[in-house]
Amino acid sequence: MNKQIISEIIKRQYTIMMDEEKSMKVLLNAETNLAPKDQLTGLYGRIEQHLGIISHAQNKIMLLQEMADQNDQG
Repeated sequence: MNKQIISEIIKRQYTIMMDEEKSMKVLLNAETNLAPKDQLTGLYGRIEQHLGIISHAQNKIMLLQEMADQNDQG
């Protein structure tokens, strides 16, 4: 396997994760004291979308690392 390709894809996934984390932190710092709970559904949904993207990027990294390790072993 081409280690450079794997490395570049992993770097891209880390960049995605960092960008999503920054965006999610902005949402997590939103002031919600005056908003009724039922109006926060959209905010919760957007935060969950960021979490999903981060989780997906982590899974890609883990899969690539596992595939590279397996290739190194045999």
